[in-house]
Amino acid sequence: MRLHVYQMYPIDLGWGNLQTLSDFIANPVVYSPHEGAELGKIFEQLLKACMDKGWGGDDSEVARVMWLPNEVQFMPVFAWKEGNNGTTYIASPVKLEWLEMYTINSFTTGNL
Repeated sequence: MRLHVYQMYPIDLGWGNLQTLSDFIANPVVYSPHEGAELGKIFEQLLKACMDKGWGGDDSEVARVMWLPNEVQFMPVFAWKEGNNGTTYIASPVKLEWLEMYTINSFTTGNL
């Protein structure tokens, strides 16, 4: 899975509306438990890719997951926030062009 990553100015509100990634992995709704564990591994690889692009390795908001539909399924979108300065990261398998105006930096990962 390739992900479009948006390094954004701080998003401070609404985090409680999103399911934590760890809760999802423990109690998957859309994926089977095996696929939930795979999603956790993809997120770990994503964090490594983000460290090369400036993420400091700390987070103030626990990683969250939300879902976007395509023609046949829902696709995971990850969100987390850096602890030292509030920079918010959003990673999606589809481009989220409306976020560009709020983005400090963006990149696309290799296949995770």
